[in-house]
Amino acid sequence: MQHARLFVHSSFRTSSTWFWAALRADPASYAYCEIFHEILESLQAAQVDQIHDRSWHSNHPKVEPYFREFAPLLAAEGGIPGYAKAFALQAFMPKPDGTLPDGQRAYVQALLDWPERLGRTPVLTCTRTLGRVGALKRAFGGWHILLHRNLFQQWISYLHQAETGNGYFLGTVREIILADAGDPVLAALRPCIAADAAGGFHGYRGEDDAFRAFMGFHLSLSMRAAADADRVVDANRLAVDGEDRRALEAALRDRVGLTVDLSSAREQIEFPGLRLSRRWPLDAALRDVFAAAARQVAGLSLPDGMPAAAFGQRLLDDAAAEEARWAFYTRGVLGHVRRIKAEGARTPCETAAACPAALAEIARVRAECAAAAARSAAAVDALHARLAAAHAAQARAEARSQALRAEADTIRQGYEARLAASRDRLSAIEQSTIWRATRPLRRIGGHLPPGLRRLLRRAGRTLRRPG
Repeated sequence: MQHARLFVHSSFRTSSTWFWAALRADPASYAYCEIFHEILESLQAAQVDQIHDRSWHSNHPKVEPYFREFAPLLAAEGGIPGYAKAFALQAFMPKPDGTLPDGQRAYVQALLDWPERLGRTPVLTCTRTLGRVGALKRAFGGWHILLHRNLFQQWISYLHQAETGNGYFLGTVREIILADAGDPVLAALRPCIAADAAGGFHGYRGEDDAFRAFMGFHLSLSMRAAADADRVVDANRLAVDGEDRRALEAALRDRVGLTVDLSSAREQIEFPGLRLSRRWPLDAALRDVFAAAARQVAGLSLPDGMPAAAFGQRLLDDAAAEEARWAFYTRGVLGHVRRIKAEGARTPCETAAACPAALAEIARVRAECAAAAARSAAAVDALHARLAAAHAAQARAEARSQALRAEADTIRQGYEARLAASRDRLSAIEQSTIWRATRPLRRIGGHLPPGLRRLLRRAGRTLRRPG
């Protein structure tokens, strides 16, 4: 049985992880995340569950570990057989004839074979396939989606990651441009790169050049990828257009048999540190690069019939509009940022000289706070002592009460025992023959005067004494 195959191509920071997670949720799918990720060369079984959205500053939705689908394919010594780290960026572009190198072809085929043996739909997603959409499609067939995002929002996300210490995404553009010697558009972007990789802005001559390289790279490759894809998906539209989401869900169901819920799509833009109100250069140099890229795709069209060059122009226009909107909404805070930076530049000596009264007031308040804290601590200690004494007195009272109750029980039990014995003796006497025989006399004696009764009792005792 020939199973449907789904490939999702994108660049970094384009909502690709969210989209992969939505595809993964269907049990009928077997969704690989980042099939050309560098870590796959050395991934160990013990690492699989440790790499997820919370293991780095990802801004990804909460998902199960990224590489769990690769676990059954791991070699005993680690790594995925057939994968080489160079597949990620150094071999980002296909061979000059537009085909995949043999090593890449064999590796991807192995990824497809495993889920197809399980009877599931293979879903291969990656942010490192933007340059080889056509080569993968010709090699493996299947249905191919290009996922893209507003390029200015994507750029802001690259900057945000760089300012949190992760310059990887900015570095990918630089590395791919340097690795490819045959593409004229990528070659035209090389002047943006610093001669020394450690110099400039993350290996570029400056931040403006980094922006030009980013934009030129993505405009050029996105136009080519869109012409090769079977469907082009705008992540921004998915977030705001319910009809667009439903149409894509229906297409996934009809073309590859997957039931996917895309209702969690959201649009957001990250924060690039203190680069507020800054304008990035959508300038003549960048437009010259775009014109050269548009000439490369002359005559090519998207699946919906739009010319590839028109698609690229839309990407450029949307980025320009978003950049202008960003500048407008952040302009008002520029003065505030400058004040914060100016305050931060003051030395302690300057601050002390400018604000002696304020410093004295701070010292006075601190002293008052310390005294109040000491008084509170003493009051708390005294309260604890009183509580401890009360608890001790209560314990003593409870012990005395228990002792008195035990003593009362003992006395009661003694009285009850003696009373029972007396009752037993009385019963025995009442039942004796002599007692019954003398009953008439005792009745008569009961009517005698008290003095005579005493005299008779003494005489009776005398007679009972032994001879």
